[in-house]
Amino acid sequence: HPLVSLVSCLDQRGYHAHVALSTIDSPLGRALLERGAETHAIPSLRPLRRRAPFMPITLIRGQRALSALARRLRPDVIHANSDVSMAYAAGLYTESGSGRTPWRIVWHLRDHSHARIAVSRAVLDHHGLHACERSRVIYNGVDLSRFRPGVSGASIRRELAIGADRVLCLCVAQAVPWKNLDTFAGLSGEGYERLLIAVDAAQKRSEPLGHI
Repeated sequence: HPLVSLVSCLDQRGYHAHVALSTIDSPLGRALLERGAETHAIPSLRPLRRRAPFMPITLIRGQRALSALARRLRPDVIHANSDVSMAYAAGLYTESGSGRTPWRIVWHLRDHSHARIAVSRAVLDHHGLHACERSRVIYNGVDLSRFRPGVSGASIRRELAIGADRVLCLCVAQAVPWKNLDTFAGLSGEGYERLLIAVDAAQKRSEPLGHI
């Protein structure tokens, strides 16, 4: 998970990471704990459904719970790890009577969906932030202890019966509408082979809904 990689790369001599999750009894929660982050369970930080009748109530409850945690921890930086995270973190903007937020908040844009850091130029352009001087593109890091450049893929090609002269295109993504996986799966495949690895979003146990 990108959030686990981010926490893993923080210098613990200068940074103390706190992560707010809907539940910490999950693979994500345990992975963050193993990497030195302090995790906080806030059940009201739930995925937001546009057409759910009680969505505004869910949002308000989550904002209040996150505000209470922020007031207790007094973080130097609040990192909203997704568009849903930012919806909850937006409640922190109302806490200053002077009209200015007392918090330094970074919004991490990862998708083209509803969503000042973006994971690609395409995401930045999609949100119309390409001309904003405070916006930055920072690509997701790659853990070289797990993904080693230069390793031969011959064994995978043999397993999939793909010849060495064929171009192999790989797509790894969640099975969600805005990933447009139907287009990738429906390509003709002339001159190359396709390999699609998709994870059903409904099977995900826990979403990071705030990185403090």
